Amino acid sequence: MTEEWRPAPNYEGIYEVSNRGDVRSVYRVAMRRNGTKYTVRGRVLRLQHRTQRLPSVVLARDGHCERLAIPRLVETAFGNDRNAA
Repeated sequence: MTEEWRPAPNYEGIYEVSNRGDVRSVYRVAMRRNGTKYTVRGRVLRLQHRTQRLPSVVLARDGHCERLAIPRLVETAFGNDRNAA
C-alpha cells in the first residue's frame, strides 16, 4: 500500500495526515505577531502513546493547541475510502 497524504480536517494548509497514520506539518511561510515572516519547515510529527489510550498528536492553530486521536484523524480525512488504514 502506498502512503497517501491529505489535509487534516480543520487544519488545512498547516498539517496533513496519511492513510498509514502519520501526521506532518506543511512547509509554509507564517507571520509572527510583530509582522515579520518566518519559514516553517515541514516534518513528520512524533506520535504520543499514552497508557490505555489511542495514539494521539497535538496540533496547534492560531495559538490554540488540541490533542487529537490518530485513528479519528485518519477516519475524518479519508472517510470511507478503501485505501485508508
